[in-house]
Amino acid sequence: MRIATRAVLCAAALGLVGCSGGAKLGPVTGTVTLDGQPVRAGVVTFVAADRSNAASAEITPEGTYSIPDAPIGEVVICVKTRDREFILGPGSGPPPDPALGSAGVKSNQKKNPLFVRTPERYEDATRTDLRATIPATGAPATFDIAMTK
Repeated sequence: MRIATRAVLCAAALGLVGCSGGAKLGPVTGTVTLDGQPVRAGVVTFVAADRSNAASAEITPEGTYSIPDAPIGEVVICVKTRDREFILGPGSGPPPDPALGSAGVKSNQKKNPLFVRTPERYEDATRTDLRATIPATGAPATFDIAMTK
């Protein structure tokens, strides 16, 4: 039940992308690390502190991200990597259910060599301790996301 609730919260946050209603937006770039090592696959989402807007970007294999339209001001940051654990081949369907263990892996699913499992708390906008203030300078802001286990 907890996982379903977190999924709904992140989906709601992601659903706000593009619905700024005149919100101030600006570019932000940076790196993503876990215990000092690069996180090389996943999604970073910046959610306005008042939950009025959100913007996301893929994490590159170099461990960087770039969001051209992040909310300006106080933000909460989510990092989601769980759905990047497997490389899905044609016809492979959705990622396996972690509760099934290896029984949930289809033969055409391969482990993603870039995958780094991050703690679940970083995926949930209500639990993450990742926060930043994105300035309204117009110039790209840099914010390096440093997570710990």
